[in-house]
Order: sequence, then C-alpha cells, then structure tokens
Amino acid sequence: MVNRAAAVGLSLDKAEQPESYLRKKKNEKKRGAGELGAGRLAYRTHHGKQFTTQCRISRNSRGLKISRDPFSSSSPHVFSFHAPDARAKLPRDFGSSLGDMVNTSRRGNKKEIGPTTFNSAGHANIHWSKGSGGAEKWHDEMVTGKSRRPFTYVRQSTQVEMKIAGNGGIPIQKRALVWRKLVYWLTCHTGKTSDTMGFVNPSILLGWMLQVSYPPTPHKASALAKHTGLSVVSSALSPLQSGRREHGNPDPVPFHRRQAKREKAFQNLIGLDIPRSSLTWQAPTIRATTSVTTTHILTDRTTATSMTRTELHVHRKPAAVSGKGEGGSSHRNGGLHKERGPRSFFTQFPSLWSSREPLIILVGVICLLNMAPSFFASILPTAVALLVALGGADAQSSTSGRFTWVQPADTVILGQYGHSPAVYPSPNITGAGGWENALQKARDFVSQLTVEEKAVLVTGSAGPCVGNIAGIPRLGFNGLCLQDGPLAIRMADYASVFSAGVSIAATWDKKMMYDRGVAMGKEFKAKGAHIALTPVAGPLGRSAYAGRNWEGFSADPYLTGIGMETSVRGLQDAGVQATAKHWIGNEQEIMRNPVFNPNGTLTDVDFEAISANIDDRTMHEVYMFPFANSVKAGVAAMMCSYQRLNGSYACQNSKSTNGLLKGELGFEGYVMSDWGAVHSGVASIEAGLDMNMPGGLGAYGFTFGEGSGSFFGGNITRGVNNGTIETGRLDDMILRIMTPYYWLGQDKDYPLVDPSSSYFLEQTLFPKKLWNQNVDMLVGGEASRDVREKTTAKLIREHGAAAAVLLKNVNKALPLKSAKSVAIFGNDAGDPTQGYYNQPNYEYGTLTAGGGSGTGRLTSIVTPLDAIKNRVAQDNGIVQAWLNNTLIATTDIRSLWLPKLPDVCIVMLKTWAEEADDRHDLNVNWRGNEVVESVASQCNNTVVVTHSSGINDLPWADHPNVTAILAAHYPGEQSGNSLVDLLWGDVSPSGKLPYTIALKPGDYNAPPTTNITTNGKEDWQSYFEEKLEVDYKYFDAHNMSVRYEFGFGLSYTTFALADAKVSQVAEEVAARAPAASDGPHPGGNPALWDTVYRVSVSLSNTGDVAGAAVPQLYVRMPGAPAGTPPRQLRGFERVQLAVGETKTVDFDLMRRDISYWDVVLQDWIIPSGELGFDVGFSSRDIKVSASAKPVA
Repeated sequence: MVNRAAAVGLSLDKAEQPESYLRKKKNEKKRGAGELGAGRLAYRTHHGKQFTTQCRISRNSRGLKISRDPFSSSSPHVFSFHAPDARAKLPRDFGSSLGDMVNTSRRGNKKEIGPTTFNSAGHANIHWSKGSGGAEKWHDEMVTGKSRRPFTYVRQSTQVEMKIAGNGGIPIQKRALVWRKLVYWLTCHTGKTSDTMGFVNPSILLGWMLQVSYPPTPHKASALAKHTGLSVVSSALSPLQSGRREHGNPDPVPFHRRQAKREKAFQNLIGLDIPRSSLTWQAPTIRATTSVTTTHILTDRTTATSMTRTELHVHRKPAAVSGKGEGGSSHRNGGLHKERGPRSFFTQFPSLWSSREPLIILVGVICLLNMAPSFFASILPTAVALLVALGGADAQSSTSGRFTWVQPADTVILGQYGHSPAVYPSPNITGAGGWENALQKARDFVSQLTVEEKAVLVTGSAGPCVGNIAGIPRLGFNGLCLQDGPLAIRMADYASVFSAGVSIAATWDKKMMYDRGVAMGKEFKAKGAHIALTPVAGPLGRSAYAGRNWEGFSADPYLTGIGMETSVRGLQDAGVQATAKHWIGNEQEIMRNPVFNPNGTLTDVDFEAISANIDDRTMHEVYMFPFANSVKAGVAAMMCSYQRLNGSYACQNSKSTNGLLKGELGFEGYVMSDWGAVHSGVASIEAGLDMNMPGGLGAYGFTFGEGSGSFFGGNITRGVNNGTIETGRLDDMILRIMTPYYWLGQDKDYPLVDPSSSYFLEQTLFPKKLWNQNVDMLVGGEASRDVREKTTAKLIREHGAAAAVLLKNVNKALPLKSAKSVAIFGNDAGDPTQGYYNQPNYEYGTLTAGGGSGTGRLTSIVTPLDAIKNRVAQDNGIVQAWLNNTLIATTDIRSLWLPKLPDVCIVMLKTWAEEADDRHDLNVNWRGNEVVESVASQCNNTVVVTHSSGINDLPWADHPNVTAILAAHYPGEQSGNSLVDLLWGDVSPSGKLPYTIALKPGDYNAPPTTNITTNGKEDWQSYFEEKLEVDYKYFDAHNMSVRYEFGFGLSYTTFALADAKVSQVAEEVAARAPAASDGPHPGGNPALWDTVYRVSVSLSNTGDVAGAAVPQLYVRMPGAPAGTPPRQLRGFERVQLAVGETKTVDFDLMRRDISYWDVVLQDWIIPSGELGFDVGFSSRDIKVSASAKPVA
C-alpha cells in the first residue's frame, strides 16, 4: 500500500491510513452516522487581512451532508445541506432577521421567511430532486421565502454537488446604502457515491458572489464569471443578486429602502449591537500554497486583484473525542484581527469564520481557479491522498483520548514552509500538583462572575504596572500587577538590581539560584507585584549573537533547566507568581515580529515574523527540556513568544501550547502573551492562550483608549454571546489565572502597588486617563518605599563574585598581593553618565545589566573604580584612571601615567546586548580590542575584566602581557565589590562558563537568520538544522578546537577527582517508562523524574587556598540514534572545600537524563547498550569515568 499522504510531507499514524479510515467510516455508515471530517478555508485580502470559514463533511442515514456554522446567538447552530434530503438548523429568529434585512416582502408578510417557515425546533427544509436528463436541482425555499416557488440551481451532471452559503453582508462605505453578500461555494465532485465515500477525482472549487443593492450590469456578471472561473456563475446569481429571473428563479426580491431598518435587521441577525461606522468592506483575495499560478476575483470596484493563497484545512473527529479546533496556520486565522482605524466585519465578529471543530488535521488541500482539466488530472493522486487520509501528524487516539503526534525525525515541511500540526481542544485545569484546594476557591470565584467580568480577567489594560488585570470590586478582588523582569523590578526605585540570568548560571550553584529567586520575590511582593515576568529559558542560547541570551541561563538545556526550577521555587516560596518565558523557539530578536505596511492598517503585513522551524526530537531534547523543569516546579504562568513556530505564531500555536505544554507537560497554570504577540482572538484562545498582554492594539499592544480595541476584551463578551467562544473554555482561562493566585495566598493581605512604580508608565505608555476604572484598586500605600533587606546587598555581592569566570591567570598574576600603584583603563570602570537606567549607547559607566524589558533601574551602584580606590587606599596606594577608550586606543599610553610603571594595569571592557536587536559581532564594544592591545603593548601585567552579556571574541587572549582575564558577566548593583573580592583574593574564583568561547566567531554554527533578501511575506524562515548540536555539543561532535570550553573556569587553588562509582537505584531500568496514570502530571510522565542511577566521586582540594569546585557529570549514550551528541551535561554540584579536605559527591540521574526522544514512539527511551558517565571540571576536562548497562 502506498502511503500517499506521506508523499506530500505528512506523517500518518499507522492505525489511521486512508483505506483503514474509510473502512471505519463505512462501518459507521452502517450504524447510521459518521463524520468524515471538516474543512476550514483560510484566505487573506490584498491588505493582509486573514479570514476563515469552515465546513463539516459527514454522512448520516439520508446521505452525505456538508454543513457550516453560520450565524449564532447564544449557542452555535449548524446550517446544513445534504442529499437526498436536507435541513437547515438555525436560531429561531433567523428567518425574521433575514427577512428584515432583505425585505423579502414589502407587504409585511415576513412570516413567509420568518418563524412560520421554520418548525418548532427552528428548522427549514431544503429539498433536493433529480431533474430530467440527469440534471440535479436544489430547491431552496428558505433563501427566497417563497414556499410555493422554489429557487432552483441546475447542474447538468451525474455528479453530486454540495454548496455552502454564508451571509456576510457589510456596507462598502459609511455613506453608501450598499450591502454586499459574500457567498462561499464549496463544491466537492465525486465520480460515484459509494458506501465507502471514496473521493474519486476530487477537486475543490471556490467562488465568490457579491450581492449588491442594485441589479448588476451584464459586464459585472460576466466579469464575476470570468474571474472566478465558474462558467455558470452568472446563472447562479440568486434573485437577491441579479434582480431578474434566471433558470426558473422567482421574482427578484429588493432590498430595504430605509438604512435604519437594514442596520437593525443586520444587528439582530448576527446578535450584536454595533455602530455602522465600524463596518467596512475588505475585498478578499486568495493565495495558492502549491503553485505560483494565479487568477483573479471580483473586487468592490469590479476590477481584478491577484489571487495569492488559499488553504483548505481538513479535520478528523475521532469517535471518543469532542471539542473545537483551528489549525496552527502561519496566518492570523479565525480570530479577532487587529487593525488601525475602523475594524471590518471580520475583525469584529469572528463567529462567522472561526473554526469550531474538534481535533483538526490540517492537510493542505489547495484548489486553484481557472485551471485546465489536465492540471487537475496531474494533481489528483495528491488531492486524493490529502482528502481521504484525514490522519497525520497530530492524530488523536479515539480510545485513550490522549494526543499522539507522529512526526518524522526531521521538521515536517509542507511545500516551502514549516508547519505546526493542530491539537484541540485546549486541556482543562485539574488542580494537579497540589493545587486542588486553590482550584476550588477559583471555581467559587468564577461562578460569581458575569461574562463581562470574565473578559476583564483575561485582558490586560493600562495601569500602574507593565501588565495589569483590572479588579472586580464587588468580589473584593483588587486585580493583578505584572512586572518585569529577569533581574529586577524594572522600573521600581528603592529596589535591588540582581545578577543577570547568565551570571547566576555561571555560578553553577543551585542554592545561589534559589536564594536569588527568594530575594527577588520578596521585593516584587513588597512593591505590590503579583506576577514576576521571570525566569527565562528562551532564548536558550542557540546563537552566540542573540540579544537576550543574558536574560536566560545557559546554552545547555540541563543547566538552564536547573536555573528555571530553582528560580521558580525561590520566587514562589516568596509568594510571587513566576513566569517562565519565552515559550518557545525564541532564539533571535531580529525579525521576531511581523512588519506592517506603514501606509496601511496593522493587518497590512509586508513580512510575517520569522518562523523557527524545529523538528520533533530537537524540540523535546533541547528547547522544551528546561521548560519542563519549571512546570515540574509548579510555575504559575508561561509567556508565549513573538516569533512563529513551524509556521504558526507561537501564541496561537495549538500544537506547542495545547499539545506539548498543557498536554504532554501537564502545565496547570496560564499562558500569557508576550507584549503585542497576539495576532488573533479566537484562534489564540482555542490554541491555548489564556491572557492577552498588555491588552491593547498597536505596537507591542500598548494602544489603549477611545477608538482602539483588543483581540480580547469586549470581543470575548461578543464571542461568548454569539457562541464563537465556549463558556467552558473562557472559564478554564480564568481558573488557570486565579488558581495560582489562591495557591500562593495572594488573596490575603497582599501589598498594594507602590505608586512610584507607575510614574514612568504614567508619563509614557499608560497615562491615567486610559486606566480601567478598577485598575487603580491595585495602587496604594507608601510611595517609593524601600523594599531592600539588609542582607540583599551582601547576597548580590556574593553572587557577583561567584559568577565571574577566571579564564587566564599566568604565573599567578591574580590575586593581587601588594599592588600599591594601579592603573585603570576603559569606559566600564566608572559611574553611569546617563542616569541609572541602562541605555543602549551610553559610553561611560559600568555595565550591570543589558537593555530592554530585562534591565533594572539602579537605586545604588558600587562601580569598579570606586571599589578599587577604596581597596587600594587601605594600602596607601595610588589609583590612576583613564575612561576614554578612543583616547586609550590612539595614544601612547606611556604618556598617560606617572614615570614609574604601574604594578598592574586593569582594563575594564563592556559589551552591550538588548531586547529587540541581536549583536552584530562578538567583540567587546567601544574599540575594546584596541584598548587591550594598546595597554598590553606597554604594560607587562595587564588584567582584563569584561562585563558582558556572554560570549566575546578574545583575539588578544594569548598576548604575553595579558596575564589574567576575568569574565564577570552582568553582576548587578554590587559590581565593584564583587570584582575587588576576586582581584585581591578574598574569594577564590569558582565560576564556570555556561557557554563555549570559540577560537573565532566564524566557528559558531547557528548565527541569527538575517540574510533573507527575497520579498515574500513568509520568506523569513529559520531552520534549526543544527538540531541537537548547540554550543559545546556542536564543537564536540565535529572535534573542533575551542578557546575556552563549556564548563571551564580556573581557581586560585587546585582540585582532584577519583573513585567514580555507579549504583542502580531503581529496581528495574526498562527502556521505556511505565505509562502515566490518567490526568495531567506537571512536568510530564512522573516516571521520567524517578532516580534510576547514582554516580559517586571523591573530590579533594589539593591546593593551598580554600575554594569551591564544580564537578560536572556528562552522559554518553552510544546506543542512541544518529545525531545524539557525544556527551551531554546531566549533573553538577558546587562544593566548598577547605585546604586538604575531601568530600564524596553524588549525582542522581533521573530517567529522562539518560533517555532520548523517540519520534516514532513519541516517548522517552533509554537506549540499548552501555551508558557512559564522565565526571570532570569541564566538558573537555574529564577526570574519571564509569559505565552501566540498563536492564531491559
């Protein structure tokens, strides 16, 4: 049997091959019913707007049925056609509303099309009959309202033809009394109607008929026929469109003469009250995904515009599964689309176009108009496979109810672009992980909310914090305050600036990571912030150039995972909700957002955001890996990222959010968007997004006020009222938000927001006039209150010293012993000269943090220059300083100092990195390399200190006069004191590199994707072709030399390792973990977190100085599939040892630590054969080894 779907890049569940699927449908047919699938049609206008409609294809006792969800009030209804009998199920008032709109009869006999035409259940019959000569006729009593004179379509064919019509009339402009009706035709041709419903010779034809308030002229009708490719289109024009009889049609039915009545009728029809000025017309265009062939359609000026893309998404509904679905398209599908100015009908009311099916299987069926029959014949095999397979990469088991996703080892690529499969519905919170009692409190709270209040709780608003959820006064809920960021309360005064994520990772100290989290959490809480937007696992550090690497921890997923877990526990033990971000694949800043046409609306896209195209195994073993730690730790919130992921925007990617995060990892908290990362309403909600931040439109979502809007907000209320959004889904969104709130006790005596925290926002983004009336409930108490504890500065000082990595120390140049004459060079030594809020281009002043939302406002700072002066003064020495890098680089520095050569020359360099931009090179900034060369050329004891976001190219590292190099990262506000402690030997360096420093920048394998010069909207694609080979794993796999390897770092003392031993902890180590019990398990299958082996080593301090060593455990899995790195970090401990002291160090290995992700079994598997365990002081400094062979 040929796997036809696989031939076009789909992966099929073995149990759901096309033939077997059809056999199952045949059996269902014998039982009288069965849903064959569903389709969602996505198309965009030439302005970039994206719209959708959908249909269901099913079989019942009367035959084949095609149906769609058209207009709904409080609950969804189905408008269906089927053969040989048909029936339309609609709201009770649909007929009268339609009659009001089109004025079927001017004599007031609306009852003919109103309720009297419908039975008590709100149904109307549409009859089908065979005409003479094999012609088929559809008699449509409902459309015309003439029960005795049916409207007839005629097709001379032996084929069965199905149609779907949706009413979407909207005014072409404010003043014109013109309505247009957009009618979709979905024609499924079958050569026969066998019991198996085999789709023989399938083709999909799509056409538009534009209904106007006056009879179209003949040239308009012919143009419509010409540009839609439907030869019968002119004869198919209904009486409402043509104004004349055709093919036995009854008398034409005119429109209303009075605009007010028409508007009211239309509002009744869609169940919404909207101003006429908010309705605008956007002409549709089509895009073709599988061919460059284009055609045209009729626009509102009866002119042609290019067809660009059409997608038909086909869905499969397993027997035991129910829910909703919308494919993870790369476009803004099925949602509330943001735009500037008046919003279109489609923008305001997604209920007409949003998908409402259960699990969607997107298969990429494309039809092109105006094509020759020979072309259809050439694509028939592919079309057949796509239509009938209905299975594929995201099949859901109908027996277990659990999602199973079968994907090839490589990224699934459909045509030119990556594609993320669809997973629906969004799982509900269960209270797992100890949240049961909090969940019950949240249920009690939600039960008292109105729909409007529910909308408020999932939508951000302007207010005193960078993110705000307004309060509910009548329930005593003050709201929620969300504050940046990863190392400080970004805009708060009288608060601390801690070491950056990359710095605390360089300590390789789990306790320090936890203590930092606790200390930060206490300050966030004291300032009134409920939610801290930290920690960061994305970016992980795929690229050495990524602008936000410093906010995260390490390029290694295991080390980052420990940082995530300990930080989450620390923050939440202090009573503050932690937010793991940015989920997922956010590995560069450049091109992370779409580019909008400056001359159009916010939906007029010139370029879609870059798509991070990641294969299944890489996703699990690299990028998901650290997030799993945070979920296991009970993280309250997850922030989805800006970029696309395998073709879909991350915040509306159902596979990653519903499938991987909430499904596989069992995440029980809520998913919030990054600021302005939402590009749809319903699509995002159904894909698993729970909170829209900051809630507005415009750049980064900060546009609030009259005339603006939100993808959520009032549209949530509308969506619930018209049935587009299920109440259960909305309730789950709020339960996920409120459960952590109760779990952490934030409902009891929680501090109000410090008024000073909002000062900057009030002056810029969130003027008070824009605040929600209930947001000010968050603010109160003493302004500019000092939340720093007495021990916090000491903590930051210790962390800064422990984070510095000693890369070079020739002849024990450090520590300094009797340096009475010290020369300091470099612009990083002194006080910041542009205020205490880090700026991207300030030349003078030490660098404690990078820029963007991850930075911090300095209330106080100890600079290197001040700290060194204070220390040298203790020895009655002299300090000379030159901070002008240009002067140093271009001057003979011997003229700058006193005649006597200084005892030591300390060069202070810095490297800026920030959000929204990536580094353009890996050099130290402000001519730093020239500064080093200039100083070292004259000073034979040159010590170089870098304050950097991470990796730097160090071309002068081997200079003989450069005696020591210290990579101090971003140490926080105690920068100078931390440095002095190391330079003078009060603390022995113990930091280790959380990344690799290559010999030259060109050696790194994954630079940001920046060299795209084509102009296609979706051309921004980044293929993660390196797969698992990130950082040291790449250099090891290719046996490349490096300057300083991952995990490297010198000390003032020496250490030794010996006696490696392995013991099996688990009774049995089977290749595959036992299946988890039903229900979500935070972190995934609990068996993955079971300890299976313990590796023990003996560690000794063999030097003459007390210090801390960091032994590191690396695992080798030679039996794993190709592409597995030679060794991977799977354990570390920072151990303090006195001189001559020896300790035993144990490393506990969990099942997932020795497993790989099997893309076929969709499970973690321990490879066959022997496992190797290497322990050393870096990834390339292995001292002892051991091995074990798992018992099958």
